[in-house]
Amino acid sequence: MNLHMSAFVQGQSKLEDIAKEETKLSVLVISDNPDYASAARIVFDTNPDTLTDRTMSRKDIDRLVNESRTKSPKNGRHEPDVIIFDMYSVSDTKLGEQFSLMKAIGSKYPYAALIGTSDWVTHSKLFGHSQRNDALLSMWEEILSERRTSLITQVYRIAYPSGHDSRDAQKIFLEGLTNLFNDTLNPVTRQQIFEYRHEKNRCKLFGVDLDDTLLDDNGKISDKNMGALRRLGQKVPIAFASGRPPVSMMETARLVGPEVDWYIIAHNGALVSNEGGRALYERTIYERTIKKEDAAKLLGMFGSIREREPFKGNLLLIYFAGNEPSSIEDDAVADLRLSYIKRLGGKMRFHLFEDIGSMERMAGAFEPHKILMIVRADYKGAVKEFNNIASEAINSADSLVVNPSHPNYFEFTHPESTKAKALEKVIETLGISMRNVAYVGNGLNDADALQTVGYPFVVKNYDTRLYRKLKESGHLHKIEFVSTNNEDGVAEAIGKLRSYTRVVK
Repeated sequence: MNLHMSAFVQGQSKLEDIAKEETKLSVLVISDNPDYASAARIVFDTNPDTLTDRTMSRKDIDRLVNESRTKSPKNGRHEPDVIIFDMYSVSDTKLGEQFSLMKAIGSKYPYAALIGTSDWVTHSKLFGHSQRNDALLSMWEEILSERRTSLITQVYRIAYPSGHDSRDAQKIFLEGLTNLFNDTLNPVTRQQIFEYRHEKNRCKLFGVDLDDTLLDDNGKISDKNMGALRRLGQKVPIAFASGRPPVSMMETARLVGPEVDWYIIAHNGALVSNEGGRALYERTIYERTIKKEDAAKLLGMFGSIREREPFKGNLLLIYFAGNEPSSIEDDAVADLRLSYIKRLGGKMRFHLFEDIGSMERMAGAFEPHKILMIVRADYKGAVKEFNNIASEAINSADSLVVNPSHPNYFEFTHPESTKAKALEKVIETLGISMRNVAYVGNGLNDADALQTVGYPFVVKNYDTRLYRKLKESGHLHKIEFVSTNNEDGVAEAIGKLRSYTRVVK
């Protein structure tokens, strides 16, 4: 099986897996008692509305709490819907430890229903009058105050077996947990949890890369992709993300229509603005420029190599400050500049300087969002050699990274100029979480966004460097692969969001 097919097979069923379990509530059971755990599995696995995600002992909670949040449970979701916590303890000290563990697991899964089970003695210490323990009650109230995002946080009293009836322990737990299920997780409550899960997981922002993802090989948007975006955009804001400057993204973004709220993430995340649809006015949400001293070092490096082999006549520098691209007038690389303009739609105007000194003086006044260097791809190993030079430039700079959006395109930006960082700024304005974001990409500069969003999609014409990055970082299992940019991959991703889950209203 080749790399391309392997990636597709691994990713094609991720949303289908979620859809298959969508009609069941996922239940995490925490107890050191095997009879309790066994009874819980019987109660929750035999009911058509619930499924035991896993049972675990309390000693494993530290490991669970410290797990990466990107590691999903076996049913494909990011967290259980319901947590059943066995609170039984023989002493107040041990009970205090149980509360600490319960608080930790509640913080790990803030949206899940958290239900502790206790015997009569523990319940009286919390809610009784004559036996109430104020210290324990204070700990419980602290748990409640931290879980305002959850529909249910409560303690439910059940019978626990004593020494003389230990042989009937599972029967006793079975009766108590069945009562809990019928009382606390009754049909009305289960439906509320279902609706709450769908709302908290719903896609509330759709991000999409432009070149080689939304745009086909001719730089156009297919009718099917545009139709899908327009329909989605009536309910969900759209974020267009690219290494391009804003001016070359506007025409594409405006095609989605005047009623769609859309965002521009330009220069790989160095400049973010809300400029379309229902926005009342144009505004910059986030901006990160290269430091002047780092820009000066890059210009100095460019000046030192542009007149020697293999870069003479084969290296173009473009200095981006907002929408204003600047370069040096050089007939030897005019074809590279025209090729770049054509790639961006053919409507970009350059400010050309006579020499490197003039550009350096301009750089002293305007910090760039990005400096792009394009190497002629087919000339005597120039790309390979420039890779080494770029690495040296990064190491000598204070705050600088390079994102090769194409094998011969080297995009230098500030380290905090990333698509993931840009999306974080957008969701802050919307008041949502990364779990509510879908993103479609294909290149290495999409990796950070794909690693952080709740619904990551990759078109099948992906850059193999992206595949390796996702595999090395342990995120490949989260990816849903869709058709290529020439086969309406973005429309397919939107269709999967709609048909496999109720993430879009």
